[in-house]
Amino acid sequence: MKLIYCLLLALCAYSMASAQAKQHPVSGTQVPNVRFANVLNYAATLSDLYQFKNKILIIDFWTTFCSACIREIPMLDSIQKKHPNELSVILVSSSKADTKDKASKILKRISDSHGSKVILPVILGDTIINKFFPHTFVPHFAILDSNMQVLAVTDVDDLTPQNIESLIRTGKVYFKIENGIQDFNGEKLMFNDQNTLFPEIMFQSTVSTYSKNAPSSTYIDKDSSGNVTRVLLTNQPILDLLKRAFGYFGYPEIIVWPPGLEDSLSPRGKPKEWIRSNSYTYQLICPPLKYDSAMSILRQDVKRIFGYTAQVKSELFKYYLLKTDTIFDNALKSAIKSDNSCENNGEDISEVIRYLRIKFDCVIVDESDHNLKVLIDLSVFENKNFNEVKQILASYGLNLDEGKKTRSRLFIYHSQN
Repeated sequence: MKLIYCLLLALCAYSMASAQAKQHPVSGTQVPNVRFANVLNYAATLSDLYQFKNKILIIDFWTTFCSACIREIPMLDSIQKKHPNELSVILVSSSKADTKDKASKILKRISDSHGSKVILPVILGDTIINKFFPHTFVPHFAILDSNMQVLAVTDVDDLTPQNIESLIRTGKVYFKIENGIQDFNGEKLMFNDQNTLFPEIMFQSTVSTYSKNAPSSTYIDKDSSGNVTRVLLTNQPILDLLKRAFGYFGYPEIIVWPPGLEDSLSPRGKPKEWIRSNSYTYQLICPPLKYDSAMSILRQDVKRIFGYTAQVKSELFKYYLLKTDTIFDNALKSAIKSDNSCENNGEDISEVIRYLRIKFDCVIVDESDHNLKVLIDLSVFENKNFNEVKQILASYGLNLDEGKKTRSRLFIYHSQN
């Protein structure tokens, strides 16, 4: 008997289909207060929704195994840091698979990759607020006003930095309003004509362009022996196809040969229009195969259709960890915070890190105390070597320590042959 496992893994958007009502609350609906018992990356492990009152609130419904969700976090975190008095963003998961350990690792990877610690609170194990905003796929967003009334319910395509900034600036909603839930069944065969003279497909691999009616998802069908009978990858850029094919689901540094093709692969920092234009759906129907054998066919198809192949390599690399000095006393903190010249002319820690990463071409991971609002004039680093920069940072109560660890890199090769 065939068993179908729909695995929504590290590179996929997650289906939240349920028997709940198919309508979102309309604009102006009052959202009730909700108690959260499992809060991560926040001052308290217990909180409630109304703790975030008096600001615009974006509720981001996500999972740790949704790549489209993870791609949105740096953007939301950046806007949250830019508008701490006008905006709050919380990440809400109702998936039982999302543990504190998994969520913490995701936040750390994003922080390490972007050189700035993610400060967004994470709600795990939610069983209430997601029912108030029923949805089929994540990421999914609810936007509330300062009185906890619904402003909009929208999807990832419309939650752009420009729309959020416009909402903060004008108070007007620029989001497409979602009124219902789209249905998508990944268990059904794609590209299958029911009227065909040959309905029993034994082997087939097919590629299509982006579909607005499907999530970015991964479905793996297996038989009772655990062998793969179908692979379905919907709305995924070539980079995600390569990651799946070569078994790497982390955050690698991408090395592309020949040089100059990186921009055509990575979705990081790209507008949503780019992602839609450069995403594809792949389906493999096959006799029962071991997982590695099915992935071997995917690797051949990606090379045949797009000209890309890849290899994962591990290596030791050097990085620097920015931390707040534990003996940096409160008096000195207060002195820096009250320094008017610093407040007027300086940059915050995240901008300092970006500047130093470019200046010294190095990896800097931010684990500093974000409650310490130190602003530093970047001109103090001009014509300074690395040791001199470390001394300057120390005067602000910041230590920059060297470390080494192993990282994986995805080497991607392109050939027209």
